[in-house]
Amino acid sequence: MKHSSKYNWWALLFFFMVTANLAAQNVDSDLEKIESIYDNNKKVIINKQINYYKNVADKKPEESVTSELKRDGSNYYSTAFNVETMVTKGVSVLVDHNSKTILLDENDANELDESLKLGISAVKNSSSKIDFKKLGKQGCYTFHFKSGDHLKAELWFNSETFYVEKIVYYPNTASINEAESYSKVEILITDYNTTFQPDEQKDFNIYQYIKVTNSEITVAEKYKEYKLINNIGYN
Repeated sequence: MKHSSKYNWWALLFFFMVTANLAAQNVDSDLEKIESIYDNNKKVIINKQINYYKNVADKKPEESVTSELKRDGSNYYSTAFNVETMVTKGVSVLVDHNSKTILLDENDANELDESLKLGISAVKNSSSKIDFKKLGKQGCYTFHFKSGDHLKAELWFNSETFYVEKIVYYPNTASINEAESYSKVEILITDYNTTFQPDEQKDFNIYQYIKVTNSEITVAEKYKEYKLINNIGYN
């Protein structure tokens, strides 16, 4: 019986090794499916929770932040750290409620389209090694890096729907000069929605932040206490 148990153990281990290798061989296919969901879906709302860990082994994050991202075609809106960012083709607005500053800037339409892509392929191409594991319905690709700002990054996704559920990355603290740095950052996707409520369209309206009178740009009445930094070339 002991011999049989030992044989079953090795058979099971071999099965998982083979499964992992086969899955790893499908990395291009899997990442293409994941990217296509986010790149081809032009209307989406994603809610995230970002957890910052001082040490990799810590169970409780030192800091947690909620974040929301909305995309409607080439219009983009996000909020995190008490900062709102709204981007459309041609113009971007950053509203920092901490410093009470509104930054108005130009953007390139082609660069905007690229920036809205998930960008997993670039991560894969810059990695030196890729591991795969599967836990239930969750698949996870781990990308290892020999240099740069990160040691490794984990992409957790639903292996049936290919929706991203979690991203974990491990900063290379040796390359970070900041005194306050974290060993692990975890991004949890808490909600993914492709349906907009009527009042949510206002988030893509630049004129909630500024007003234009005779080609002069000033802050909207709601933000009269805020300083405007105008970099779009005219006042």
